[in-house]
Amino acid sequence: MVTSEQPGSRSSGGAWERKRARTKQAIQRHALRLFGEQGYHATTVEQVAAAADLAPSTVFRYFPTKHDLVVLDDDLLMIRPFITAFREQPPELGVLAALHNAVRTAFDETGAARSEHVEIQDRARLVVTIPEVWAANMGSLASSMRGMAELFAERAGRDATDPEILSLTRMLCGSMTMAWLAAGSGGAFDLPAVLEETVARLRTGFQL
Repeated sequence: MVTSEQPGSRSSGGAWERKRARTKQAIQRHALRLFGEQGYHATTVEQVAAAADLAPSTVFRYFPTKHDLVVLDDDLLMIRPFITAFREQPPELGVLAALHNAVRTAFDETGAARSEHVEIQDRARLVVTIPEVWAANMGSLASSMRGMAELFAERAGRDATDPEILSLTRMLCGSMTMAWLAAGSGGAFDLPAVLEETVARLRTGFQL
C-alpha cells in the first residue's frame, strides 16, 4: 500500500524527527538500489517512491529533485559526529592534536556508520560518475569547507580566512574528495582511514 506521509503533530518532537530520518534513509537506500540496477537516468522518482511504498509527493518533500537523492550529507559521510568530537576536545589542545583525537573518537563511536560503507561507496560512485549529480554536490562541499574552517579558526583563535586555517581545511577536503574519486573508479571508500592518515601526515610532516 502506497502511503502519503503526513507530519501530523510535532509535539512528539524527537520521535517525529527520528521517524523522518528513518524515512529519508529508506528512500535513499531504495534509490541507490534502483540506480545501481537500472542506471540513474533510467530510474524515475515514481519508481523510487513505489519501491519505498510511499507516494511520489512524499519523496519530493524529502528530496525536491531527483539529484537530491544522491546529495552527500553530513550524517552519511560522518562529518557531524566528527564536528561534535572536535568541539569536545580539551581546550588546551591545538588544532592538529584536537583534530587527530576527534577523527579517532568520532569514527570509533560510529560502528553503525562503518557497517554502511557499501551504501556510502555506492553513493560516492554515483556522485563522481554522473556530471549533473557531481555539480549538485558542489554546494555541499563548499558549505562543509566553510564550516570546518570556522571550527578550526575558533580553536586556534584566528580568523577563518587565515592562510594556515584555509590550507588545513583544503587538505582535509582534498583528502575526502580523493576518497570519493577512488570510489568512483571502483576503489574502496574508507573515509575514517583516509582522514586518519591525512591528519597523521600533517602532524609528523611530509618526507619529500
